[in-house]
Amino acid sequence: RKVLKGKCPTAGEGGGDLVRFCASIRVQNKSVHLGTYETEEIAALAYDKKARELGRDESQLNFPKTTNYSRVKKAPEVRTKAPEGKAGDTKKG
Repeated sequence: RKVLKGKCPTAGEGGGDLVRFCASIRVQNKSVHLGTYETEEIAALAYDKKARELGRDESQLNFPKTTNYSRVKKAPEVRTKAPEGKAGDTKKG
């Protein structure tokens, strides 16, 4: 199986079973985070979209024949409760 360019699996916050896929691309020798996506394929499409915008060669794309990127939507953020007694709390007892 081909390893898709520009994606990396990331575990959900809070230790849950949620898995999301982040997309990133190198620009001027710096890694640019493109977002977190619900599937590996959509993360790869996000990479391709940005690579095309940057004028990258088709050989650097995951899906060189794809030009419709309407499915590229970032995954909703997962919020977790802040732990009790976090820094800055001014509880007096």
